[in-house]
Amino acid sequence: MRIEDIDIESRPREQANRNGISSLTDEALMALLIGGGVSGHNALELAKEILLEAGDLTSLSSYSKREFLSFSGIGEVKATQLLALFELHTRLLKGKGKLPQSIDKDEIFQRFYDEKKQQEEAILVLLSPSRKPLGTRLLYRGNLSKIPLDPQEVMKSVFSNGCRNFVLVHNHPSGCSLPSLEDMQAAEHLYLASKKIGIKMEDFMILGEGGCFSYKEEIGFR
Repeated sequence: MRIEDIDIESRPREQANRNGISSLTDEALMALLIGGGVSGHNALELAKEILLEAGDLTSLSSYSKREFLSFSGIGEVKATQLLALFELHTRLLKGKGKLPQSIDKDEIFQRFYDEKKQQEEAILVLLSPSRKPLGTRLLYRGNLSKIPLDPQEVMKSVFSNGCRNFVLVHNHPSGCSLPSLEDMQAAEHLYLASKKIGIKMEDFMILGEGGCFSYKEEIGFR
C-alpha cells in the first residue's frame, strides 16, 4: 500500500502538522525519517517492521550501519542519517544539552555556566505555566563587555513558542556574577515590557565564577 492510499488523517506528516510532532507514535516518527518506501511497502510499514525487529528505540539506537542496511528500504544515505540522529541523541544525554529541571539558580548555573566562554550571551529559558523549563533559545552573543537586549525580540521569541513565562540567563566572561548598571536597567526594562503584554519574566540570572546571581531574589522587580 502506498502512503497516498492511507487515510489523510493517519499519515505521519499530516498528523505532525495538525497535532504537533510529539503526538506521533514511534512508528510514525520513524516513517518520517525513512521518507519513502519500497515496492509493496510504504514508509510506515517499513518503520513498523524495523521497530518490531529491533524491539524498541533503545535497542535501535545502538544499531550499526551494517544492521541498518540489512533492512529493506534503508540504503547508504538513510542509514547514515539514522546513525547521525541517534548520535545526536547520545550527545544530548551525555552533555550539557539537557534542559534544567527547574529554575533553581544552582541548577541554572550547572546547566549554563562555562568558564571557557569569552563572549557574553543571553539565553532565553522558556517555561510552562507551572514554571517548568520547556526549552532554551540563544538570543544574542555579544562582545566582552556588553550585549544588546531588545524587548520586542525577546517577547517575539517567547510568543512564537507558545509560552507566557520565561527566565533570561546572562553570563559574564569576567567571572563576576554581580549585575552591572546596564544589567539592572535591562532587567527592569524587560520585566516591565513583558508585564504590559501579559508575559511574566520569572527571573533575570547572571552567571559568573561565584555562581548564579538571581535578580529576583537579590534585588526584586519593581
